[in-house]
Amino acid sequence: MKKRLIIVSIVILLLLSAPVDAFAAREEFYASKTFADSGILIYEANSDNIIYENNADKKFCPGSITKLLTCLTAMDYMELDDKITATQEMLDLVEPYSSLAHIVEDESLTLTQLLYALLLPSGNDASKVVAVGVGRKILGDENATTEDAYAKFIETMNDKAKAIGMKNSNFTNSDGYDDEACYSTARDVLKLAMVAYENETIRKIAADDEQYIETNRKTHDWESTNKLLFDEDPDTGKNNPYYDSRVVGLKTGFTDIDGRCFSMVADADGMLVFGVYLGMGTKSATMWSYIKKTLNTTYDEFYTIDLMKETPAEYELQIKNHSIFSDETLRVIPAQEQRDRSLLFTKDISAEYIIFMVNYDGVTTLSDEGVLNLERNIKEGEIVSQILVFDSTGEKELARIDYVASKDVNKFGILDFTIKYVLPLCVLAILIVGYKKLKKYDEKIKRENGRKTT
Repeated sequence: MKKRLIIVSIVILLLLSAPVDAFAAREEFYASKTFADSGILIYEANSDNIIYENNADKKFCPGSITKLLTCLTAMDYMELDDKITATQEMLDLVEPYSSLAHIVEDESLTLTQLLYALLLPSGNDASKVVAVGVGRKILGDENATTEDAYAKFIETMNDKAKAIGMKNSNFTNSDGYDDEACYSTARDVLKLAMVAYENETIRKIAADDEQYIETNRKTHDWESTNKLLFDEDPDTGKNNPYYDSRVVGLKTGFTDIDGRCFSMVADADGMLVFGVYLGMGTKSATMWSYIKKTLNTTYDEFYTIDLMKETPAEYELQIKNHSIFSDETLRVIPAQEQRDRSLLFTKDISAEYIIFMVNYDGVTTLSDEGVLNLERNIKEGEIVSQILVFDSTGEKELARIDYVASKDVNKFGILDFTIKYVLPLCVLAILIVGYKKLKKYDEKIKRENGRKTT
């Protein structure tokens, strides 16, 4: 869309930073011979920047990361306090050598408790109980067979995956158990992780390192499989070298096909970092060491600037051609989805950045003095102008922020023209005609009165 730049206000940002195209030179900090064939994607969400990727579209078996999708699907059909009672038929679906939450027959658990069982100890037994229980809900038949209910849940899981944009994924079970036909990519897992992290319940559970749960049959003490959450190693009681206070989730996984995998979220210092690691081999310590290294590198090399702190929270603009039924000023504010926008920078190069406000073609035009000219009627929430952020040369655009109208504003139109110009002329014409008629009548009366008095 072609635009004419109109400078309403200029803000110079003196930053110790470099634009995002410097990221490519930093791949050496993330690249690893050990994980050259792995699927890796590191993404900073507040600025919407991929910092590093390796085989991001290669297919891997995602292991128990699949359980994030199981959780999301289940929550579409059940309330958190709804209960499911485990049956032996459900538990018989669990494959050999699975990770377990140690759920027993006739144990009744709320969906919340089952989510803990899925996300902390990564219980495949919990995944089967959830899948069958929710599958019957989807079918609308509490007496549906275990096999039919489970199959329906898997079908619905795949529909959910497509709905959230996972285009290169397929799931054949509810827990990510070894199956060549069960696959995903780092790019798809990132989409799954972002949707899961937006869910308040999943976000809270995935950040817990341990949870005690009491049911009608037993008491559980579930510990997370996420090693980054523990300051002390739960197995040895010693300091955990992988602990990182910035990490707030999300889910581990393992298959014999592709080894270990992990979907990570870290939140600190204005940066929300998602890391996806697929096909990471079989050695736990090697994987955790690499993840910790990439996390440290990300926070050591980059930082964000909150655009909303550097740009006006609102503008009050004069309107040149508003309707007489509208105000003569318009308050414009950042669009809701962009109010948390940030820019991501590296820490080693000093540079200047300039911010411009521009018109929005087909809707408004801004004059040099910041007066708004409406090209048509505007509804509340509609984009009326934009802030563009450029590098110091003024040539490279780094970001743009939409500013929207805070209320409805109508352009000066035919009705306004009629009321403002035509109607006064009509009234004036009527007054003139009336005045002439009165004057003529008055003269007539004077003549008649004059004849009577002679």
